Amino acid sequence: MLSAFLQQVSDATTHAQRAARGQSGALRIGFTENTSRRGVVPDSFRRFRERQPDAERQLNPLASLEQIDAIRSGRRDAGFVYNMPKADPELDHAQVGLHSIALAAPKGHPLSKLNKLRLRDMVDA
Repeated sequence: MLSAFLQQVSDATTHAQRAARGQSGALRIGFTENTSRRGVVPDSFRRFRERQPDAERQLNPLASLEQIDAIRSGRRDAGFVYNMPKADPELDHAQVGLHSIALAAPKGHPLSKLNKLRLRDMVDA
């Protein structure tokens, strides 16, 4: 009986120490769905799982503005967002990747002749 109790105390102590070091507990992360397929976002989720197997990941697909609101309110710990406001005194941020986006158009379309395409170029297209 005593040895079982001592083992429980030891297990609880180990669990508390791991939680204090950030090796267990829950990390609530938001992400945009199109970033979840390949690249930095799923790679970081995988590496986190490998390095912190006892920590729970709560992954939530959300639009960027919803993620920012959730982080500010404490409902999320972090998020992978697009177009982060540059000056936000409440949040820290770091660029983790760039996405190349292409516009597919029929061969010979006037937009395909532009060297640099902007959204306003497509207004009448």
